Amino acid sequence: MLQSLRSRIAATMALLILLVLLIAVIGVNAIVSLGRTADQQLGAIVRGSRLSTGLVGTATAEVRAAEQYLARPDPVHIQEFIANGDSAYDYQRQIRELPGLTTEDQLTLNRMATSQAQAEVA
Repeated sequence: MLQSLRSRIAATMALLILLVLLIAVIGVNAIVSLGRTADQQLGAIVRGSRLSTGLVGTATAEVRAAEQYLARPDPVHIQEFIANGDSAYDYQRQIRELPGLTTEDQLTLNRMATSQAQAEVA
């Protein structure tokens, strides 16, 4: 079957073409996989950023409502304070559910929750 030089060259060329096609398929799959992974990681970063911004905003609003209540005791201010506190705890819960949080991140969230609880009690 592979007696002649021409048939050996043809078989080798066919094998090389198959290997090039196999490498191309593997390369395309790798690129698609990398793109998917990058999208997932960027999505997690965006979600974490939005949650962090929301947490800072609600914590600031909670402090502002407390200051307004201390300046002018009004049930509206205390309701704002309670609502912002609940919202801040909800943001903290959502942040805790994010994948890939480090121990340091969790400790920071715990310190924030402790500080918030102390402010609410005082």
